[in-house]
Amino acid sequence: MIERLKKCEPKSKKTNLMIKTTITLCFAITSLTIFAQSAGIESKRDSIHSEILDDDREISVYLPPSYYTSDLDYPVLYILDGDYNFNYVSGILELQASISENIPEMILVGISGKGSETYKTNCKPNIEGIEDKGNADEVSDFIQKELIPFVNSNYRTSKYKILAGHSLGGLFVINTALNEPDLFNNYIAISPALWWEGNAINRVASQTLKTNPNYSTNVYVSLANEKGMGVGNFLKVATASYLGNPIVILAISIFALVLAIVLFVRNRKKLLPIFIVIVGFGISAYLYYYYVPSDANFKFNQFPDENHNSVGAPTYSWALRDIFKTWKGEQEFFNSAAELKAYYGRVSQEYEETFNLQKILMGNTVYILQDEPDKLEDFEKELIDTYPNAVANFKLQWAERNMKKGNFEASQELLQETIERYPTFFNAYNALAKIELRDNQVNRANSLIEKSIELAKSQRAQQWQLNELLETQEKINSSQEPKL
Repeated sequence: MIERLKKCEPKSKKTNLMIKTTITLCFAITSLTIFAQSAGIESKRDSIHSEILDDDREISVYLPPSYYTSDLDYPVLYILDGDYNFNYVSGILELQASISENIPEMILVGISGKGSETYKTNCKPNIEGIEDKGNADEVSDFIQKELIPFVNSNYRTSKYKILAGHSLGGLFVINTALNEPDLFNNYIAISPALWWEGNAINRVASQTLKTNPNYSTNVYVSLANEKGMGVGNFLKVATASYLGNPIVILAISIFALVLAIVLFVRNRKKLLPIFIVIVGFGISAYLYYYYVPSDANFKFNQFPDENHNSVGAPTYSWALRDIFKTWKGEQEFFNSAAELKAYYGRVSQEYEETFNLQKILMGNTVYILQDEPDKLEDFEKELIDTYPNAVANFKLQWAERNMKKGNFEASQELLQETIERYPTFFNAYNALAKIELRDNQVNRANSLIEKSIELAKSQRAQQWQLNELLETQEKINSSQEPKL
């Protein structure tokens, strides 16, 4: 980042941005602490009757912090065994999306497992000739034909969706990805139990690739410090890896042995032939026991420091950050409206969605362009066309930058424009109240902060957001108290 800043900023701004980045990091750590100590994150409990399953199924729904303060449509992450995994996954989304801005904000839907026996039956595929079969295909139909339409009709969702599951839930995810590769944009299989029924899922993979040579999907597969999960064998089949083919592995050993015999017969020297045999058999052993392939359809990552029950958290962070790496981008700011437009084009092409725009990108852009108001105005016009939900936050950050520079009149004008255009944006009232308090307009400041708190509560703002407003109110109240 610093190298990029060197090309376009004088030394003072480079230094200030380094300080600003450090402060931002400290703020993120503080925010995470506040989040961990808070009463909880916003979630709902819903119920849906399934004609396919002839059963009622409950779901838990996490809504991102901006859900009640914008009209955005959000991507959805669906997870299996939602009652067991919902809390920690929603916490990961809160950290990675709302605090760290490594991924876009999204809705989480946790599907109730309804008890271990029901959950196991729901996750196991119905494969012909398998005794321990389940009804995974019916559950997949339920998700596709009943659950997704229900979620779409009751919540503001975009078309982008992801399915994730752990252990037997991972088996369900793999089975669904093989049979319905386009049902979800991405699949996440966390330490999947592919050992089930002697790696029976490998037969499904073989049949899928045989009948559909153009098979395409996007599955993330993880493994902890465990053996016997069947992941390696499955990926050798699913990726059609020639290095994982038993015939190729055997051929490497045979070739090494034959070459060693030929060299020994010709030269009557033992050292080189023995070395060739050891290397050949070593390569074969590695490919047979340890080699785990990946390709465009199936991406693999192992976390050797995690166990089967702890591997979920790093898997979600890895998979989600990789999925949304184009959205995250490499740039920390925009030098012009044209750069914002180009970014919008890349994201639209990759996801056929745009999601929310990172606040840190807007903040850094305001910082870089703070002395070029014409560029900031052009940037705002482009925001209106591409990310209209981000305009209020952009104007707020522009106003706050003016406040820090002592340009209170310009800041006040920006905030009044923001309130006029976005009358429910509570943070603008808070910022304007601070200016009015500075000018000793206590009554105006008090009216503004009361409006801000009222709006924040009606929009279900998080406690740390309310704390910012209550802090301003406390300062206003203190200014009204008689001095002794």
